[in-house]
Amino acid sequence: MSPVPEPILKALSLPSESKVGLSTSGLGSGFTSTGTIHAQVPGKNGIEERRYFVKTSSNGKAAEEMFQGEYESLNAIAASVPGFCPQALARGPLDEPGTKAKTHFLATEFLDLGGRMSRSTGEETTLAHRLGKLHTTPAPPDPNTGRRRFGFPVPTFCGDTKQPNRFCDSWAEFYANERLLTILATSEERNGPDADLREAVEKTAHKVVPRLLGDSHLGYNSSGEGEGIVPVVIHGDLWSGNAGWGRIVGSGRDDTPGDVVYDPAACYGHSEFELGIMHMFGGFGARFFDQYHRIVPKTEPVAEYADRVELYEFHCVFIFQLPKTLLDIAIFHGNITNRHGAQYEKRVPPWELNDGTRPTVENCIEAMGVNPLRETSLRLQGVAWIDSVRRALNLPIRTFDTAVGYYHRFRLVHPDNEYNFNDAAAAALFTACKIEDTLKKSRDIVCAAYNLKLSPSEHLSADDPMFESSARGIIGLERLMLEASGFDFRTRHPQKTLMKLGRHYGLLKGSEVSNLAYRISSDLYRTFAPIKQSSSTMAFSCLELAGRLLDQRVEQVESGVDYAQWSTSRAEIMETLFDLLELYTHHRSQTTVGSEFPADRFLTVRIPLNQEASEHNIPRYHPWIGHPRKQSNGSGTNDQGAPRPAHPLTPIAANGDRHRTGERGRDAAVRFMLDPACADEERRQVAAYFKVEMEEYEVDG
Repeated sequence: MSPVPEPILKALSLPSESKVGLSTSGLGSGFTSTGTIHAQVPGKNGIEERRYFVKTSSNGKAAEEMFQGEYESLNAIAASVPGFCPQALARGPLDEPGTKAKTHFLATEFLDLGGRMSRSTGEETTLAHRLGKLHTTPAPPDPNTGRRRFGFPVPTFCGDTKQPNRFCDSWAEFYANERLLTILATSEERNGPDADLREAVEKTAHKVVPRLLGDSHLGYNSSGEGEGIVPVVIHGDLWSGNAGWGRIVGSGRDDTPGDVVYDPAACYGHSEFELGIMHMFGGFGARFFDQYHRIVPKTEPVAEYADRVELYEFHCVFIFQLPKTLLDIAIFHGNITNRHGAQYEKRVPPWELNDGTRPTVENCIEAMGVNPLRETSLRLQGVAWIDSVRRALNLPIRTFDTAVGYYHRFRLVHPDNEYNFNDAAAAALFTACKIEDTLKKSRDIVCAAYNLKLSPSEHLSADDPMFESSARGIIGLERLMLEASGFDFRTRHPQKTLMKLGRHYGLLKGSEVSNLAYRISSDLYRTFAPIKQSSSTMAFSCLELAGRLLDQRVEQVESGVDYAQWSTSRAEIMETLFDLLELYTHHRSQTTVGSEFPADRFLTVRIPLNQEASEHNIPRYHPWIGHPRKQSNGSGTNDQGAPRPAHPLTPIAANGDRHRTGERGRDAAVRFMLDPACADEERRQVAAYFKVEMEEYEVDG
């Protein structure tokens, strides 16, 4: 162990006879280094073992402000809910005191983390209960006025973004000025001015925020009854990476184990503000929010709850993505701004132009009348189900690829209220086993899924009668699975191509980049990329992303010198990269690779890709229909403007039409007829070759 710097020893007020050492963990962010102080302190009952957590940073004034913000944030939370986070014990300079100090430290109680958050309900140590208690405890009054106000005594930092937190009497004023407009100013300082971005953010701050968060509106029902809102302590950076299960130990007290939080950027604000980042990064399921809202009811007007959370999520997107090329801004204004009167001409960024594949997918989901966020959650659960069951059955990755491809197509036609996602996942795996010649009975699949919940000694056999009904149901869904795919038996398997590319570019078998790229290829099937892109496009994308994440970039892969040889393009690869990065940003905990990197790593990787897309006008979604062209067969209208039938291979849901449950053949019966007129002409030509002409001849007997 290393010796503990003298300023830290003095700040902790440890007895001079204590034995103290510092072990550094090598962890921390790009701004800080971290370590653990181990102390043997003489006491009445002998030697007492204590541990403290310490952060250091040599960023001068920025480090001082950052640690001051975290110090006050931790203690604000700990004062409201003891044991919910470690208390901050000391902070200060490590070198010269005063304004010339370059290195600063922060010492806190030691938090012994023991894994994932609790899954139990109704206990006082769960995250939902502790966060609910925090959000129902009024914030302390402003010492200058004696009134509770929105703000915080000191600035805080979310990542490297400074938040001034000046006190305001109005929550709408605080959110507009101290969050949205402050971050806009930071963006312009770092990236230069952007007129479109400024216009959009200012209209959000001046029109949407007062409409949803105004003093006479928020906290009152439709009859005008209510008491407004009371400021409470907000963690401020509560994504799943800043919460876990553990207890505070070795600092003179031992708390009961439970769900805990850390690394806050606190303020006194509206309780629902906390939920924006929680929804954005995911990791908190419906069970958590149900339990939380039993303690903290949704603010009136309840009907606008989802809109408020989306507005708060917009602030988080603004921080964690490069604001100059903010991809979600058009989506945000389409969903929130237009509903609440902030009307203006929508500025469509270049990566949204000529959008081809996204509308087809979105139209399918919209036609089903389902919540897109819920559909995404269920789709990811279905893919996870397929992955876990195929591993239990020792099925190869090819079978997984094929199964997920069929599963995605099925869910674009059949919503969950028709067929449960587990049943759909089982039918997709059953169908894939046949196609990939890795035959498994439907009973085997249902049994393997059931046994995953049991200990090995309790496993059942596939012949157990309890699986009969479920197995028959899977067989019945097989036909609908094939119909939903248009009986297209072509499947994409990027792993083989990925290995070829690795050898081609000199990556050794088993290298760090190759291994990571292979695992990314599995996560890729949690997006819609497998039903949009070719195997080579997916392979290039996985290889490039692995190199970027590990800072071991393969220049030949990114340069595109071999794109033409593999029939791909930079636009297609960029679309796939963005699909992956959005998956890791919003659903990190539901992936294989996501948990291996901090969340901000994916955002850091995305920044140069955003810049590349902006500089080269690369669309976010590569158009499968090129530039405008003369109307032809299969288009929506003919040359005279008369409507034509939709393309037979386009899923009917994409045309705004919904078939009845169990209806046969709507997608499949015409699968070989690309165009009716063309098919008739082809039939006539073929018939000409098989026309038999007979003549009668008289033959003398």
